[in-house]
Amino acid sequence: MLWGAGFGLGLTALLYGIRPPAIGLAEAEQILASETPAETSAPAASARPGLEQWLTAPAIRALSAFGLPGDRLMTDLALTGQDPDTFLTKKVTAAVAGLLMPALFQLMLTAGGVGLPNAVVVCMGLVLGAALFLVPDFDTRARARTARAESRAALGALLSFASTSLQSGDGIEEALASAAAIGSGPSFARFRAAATKSRLSRRSIWDCYGELGNEIDLPELSELGASIRLAGAEGARIADSLTAKSTALRGRLQAESEGQTASATEMMHIPVGLILFAFLLILGFPSVYRIMTTFQ
Repeated sequence: MLWGAGFGLGLTALLYGIRPPAIGLAEAEQILASETPAETSAPAASARPGLEQWLTAPAIRALSAFGLPGDRLMTDLALTGQDPDTFLTKKVTAAVAGLLMPALFQLMLTAGGVGLPNAVVVCMGLVLGAALFLVPDFDTRARARTARAESRAALGALLSFASTSLQSGDGIEEALASAAAIGSGPSFARFRAAATKSRLSRRSIWDCYGELGNEIDLPELSELGASIRLAGAEGARIADSLTAKSTALRGRLQAESEGQTASATEMMHIPVGLILFAFLLILGFPSVYRIMTTFQ
C-alpha cells in the first residue's frame, strides 16, 4: 500500500509539473493588464523554485548549447508567454521522472517477491524518458495553435472595426489604433503594444503589425501592410481591402471549425464500433463456448 501510494503521488506530481493548473482569475487579470514583456514574464520567473533551478541548470546549459529550443519553438514560447529556461526545466524534469519511474516500479515488484530483468527496466526507462522529454514540445505546439486561432479571430474583429472607422472618416493609423483599443484579451494586448510601438518610434502602424506577425508566426497579420499599400491612399479602397481581408479570415476560421467538427464526428464512429463489437462478442461467446466444449 505504501509503495502504491508513493507511486501514485509521484505520478500526480509529474502530471502537475508537465501540465500545471490554470492560474487564478486575479493573477490572469494582472497579466492581461500589463502589456510590457518584462511585466508579463516576471511572475513566471519568480515562480521557479531555487532548488529546481539549481539542479537543472547544468542540463539547461547543455540543451541550450545544442540549440534547444529551436526557432519554431521559441516563436511558440513567445506566443504562449513561456520562458525558455522554464520550458527546458520542464523537459529535464519530465525526462528524469521517466527514467526513474521504471526503477521505482522494479522496487515495488521486488518488494512483492517478483521482478523484471535489469535490461528490460533500463530499456523502459530510456523509452519513457525520451517520450516524456517530448511531451512539453507537443503541449507548447498545441497551445500555440490555439493562441494563433484566437489571434486570427481577433485580427478579423480588428479589421472589421478599422473598416467601420475608415468609412466614418478616420485615417488608417487612427482607425487601426482605435480598433486595437476596443477589444480585450492577449491578442488585442499585442495589437495595442504594436500601436504604442508605432507611435513611439514614429513608424507606420502596419509595419509594426507586420513585425508582430513575424514574431508570432501569423502570416495574415504580416500581409496587412502589403494589403494597405496595394489599396493606395484612398480611404474607401483601404476600407474595402480591410473588409475583404476580414471576410476571408472569418471564412477560413469557419472552414477550420467545420473541419474540426467533421473530424470529431468521424472519430465518434470508433467508440461506437468498439461498443458494437463488444456487444456482438458478448452475444456470441456462449454459443462459441458451447460448441468448443461439445467437441472436447
